[in-house]
Amino acid sequence: RKPNGETPFGPFMEVHSDFTDAYKSDLVRSLELGREVTPTFGIFGELQAAGVTGAELSASRVMVVHAWRNVSEQPLRDFPLALCDARSVEEAELIRERVSGLERYRAIHQDRHRWYWFPDMMKNEILLFKGFDSSERRYAFHSAFVHPDRPHNTAKRFSCELRVLCLLEA
Repeated sequence: RKPNGETPFGPFMEVHSDFTDAYKSDLVRSLELGREVTPTFGIFGELQAAGVTGAELSASRVMVVHAWRNVSEQPLRDFPLALCDARSVEEAELIRERVSGLERYRAIHQDRHRWYWFPDMMKNEILLFKGFDSSERRYAFHSAFVHPDRPHNTAKRFSCELRVLCLLEA
């Protein structure tokens, strides 16, 4: 990413969850085999460096928390992030897919899905959401979207995301 926020990739405009129910077992297998069996975005190396074993991970509750924010000095009006309330998505609506080696879910659209977004998000605000929890089968469906009321001269989206892996006693 360039200092002004430009990137060769635009905001991701497809409703998706970054994980499936297989994420924890894929991490365990990665540690046991000594190589990534699913993209981990650096988490595998951190687990290895910390000396975490496959057995330890297998015995833990695994959560991934996303921290997402606008990095621009301007309010975020260009392609804001929307999140779907996981309680409004039923398991029968999940579509499993593999993209660039990463298994993730998409969801069949239903009018009853409850969507939320944060208008005019500022640089000093951060959005935290749980993307994965091995103790429950709910997923954080999210997507960028075109807001119909955005002014034509809106500053381009400049955002960043951090994922935190939490290992908790099961």
